[in-house]
Amino acid sequence: MDQQTTDIAEQKRRYDRLKGERGNWEAHWEEIAEYEMPSSVGFVGQRTAGEKRMLKVLDSTGIHSNELLAAGLHGLATNPASKWFSLRMQDEQLNTAPPVKQYLSEVEKRMWSEIYAPGTKFTTALHENYLSMGAFGTSIMFVGQRKNGRLNFEARALSECVIAENSEGEVDTVYRCYEMTVRQVMQEA
Repeated sequence: MDQQTTDIAEQKRRYDRLKGERGNWEAHWEEIAEYEMPSSVGFVGQRTAGEKRMLKVLDSTGIHSNELLAAGLHGLATNPASKWFSLRMQDEQLNTAPPVKQYLSEVEKRMWSEIYAPGTKFTTALHENYLSMGAFGTSIMFVGQRKNGRLNFEARALSECVIAENSEGEVDTVYRCYEMTVRQVMQEA
């Protein structure tokens, strides 16, 4: 076996181990999804397109409450109508220098315009992440680049991702297992 095949086999073993370690969580998440995020049902077993997912919902209290939480988090933490991030240098003395302040201000403006540019899907992905965070306590956002060079934000379903943390509790590994159509694969080429 060559080195690449060995690396792939090792990554597959690590994914399988991480997937197995969260088995109990998947059962809990499935139950939560059935009442709070029916669109996210699918932690346990395969789901088919068009399958009814609202069968266990007796009233919309859980769904509505999670939507309110997500809207509140979005409006308070990352409101697009207000400046919710800023840049600073680690060296506090540099932060008082006018050229540095001007530079950081310009970079903030450019970052803002790139994040909120049409087609980035930032606002939608962020809302989906807040919904997942409220329901499951965990959310995953993919940040990539579109073919036109613009940013691309996508909320990833927790059911298709497994994560691992380093010794400091920081996520340092994300595996995503998902299916694509032949057409989608061809578009990636």
